[in-house]
Amino acid sequence: MPLVGRFPTEGDMIEYEHYAYQHWALYVGGGKVVHLKALHGWFSTIAPFFGYLSVVTEETLEVAAAFLPNVPSSACTYKVNNKYDKRSKPFPHLQIVSAARKEVGKLKKYNLMESNCEHFVTELRYSKCFCDQGPFPREGDLIEYEFFAYQHWAIYVGDGKVVHLKALNDNLIDWLFGYLSVVTEEPLEAAAAVVPNVPAIACTYRVNNKYDRRYEPFPPLQIVNAAREEVGKKTTYNVNCEHFVTELRYGKGFSDQNSLVEHQWL
Repeated sequence: MPLVGRFPTEGDMIEYEHYAYQHWALYVGGGKVVHLKALHGWFSTIAPFFGYLSVVTEETLEVAAAFLPNVPSSACTYKVNNKYDKRSKPFPHLQIVSAARKEVGKLKKYNLMESNCEHFVTELRYSKCFCDQGPFPREGDLIEYEFFAYQHWAIYVGDGKVVHLKALNDNLIDWLFGYLSVVTEEPLEAAAAVVPNVPAIACTYRVNNKYDRRYEPFPPLQIVNAAREEVGKKTTYNVNCEHFVTELRYGKGFSDQNSLVEHQWL
């Protein structure tokens, strides 16, 4: 796990680059950082992504790379990245370190959009929470969830929630090969676990209205109303998640991975 660039000084923000996501910590000197770390053994592999408890921890730069306990940080790099210094003046470094160490041992609720690891360290450094990992979605936006080997799609309907297709059972193979899904409304983070009881480890998500250059989207309120009217309905999964959300946004169901199809509602 190599260091990229200069060695950190007290109060610096440390960015850990993993394969599909970033993690953030605050350097407090002596080769150590303070950061948010998941709790509870195996459960900690999914806890940070779905709003469960993390603990503020002080540990070495290298150990902090594995911010999910028992999940190795293979091929991770880290660097100093005080990227918000041009936007907001940081506190003096001793004040930052003192504030960070006062947080050690405290339990925190983790929310990917509102209280994640980057929010935690920026509040300590600037007294303001920043996160540039992506724009916050607006009503009617397409949300793309990026997993290791596939993508999942949802429609943002406001108040931190999305509407999407979710499996009716916990059998991943059945779900991928045409068995029933149900249209569900739930929080952005919960929707990452598209198959019940199958954790979305290292999942990231973003706004991706990639078809807007090809088709004119409906007005946001129309999209949201149409999406919520579908909640509770069941469909075969050969109408996949991208077809579902593009039909709601554009009136046409399509996907870069498949040809145009029609819904098969039950």
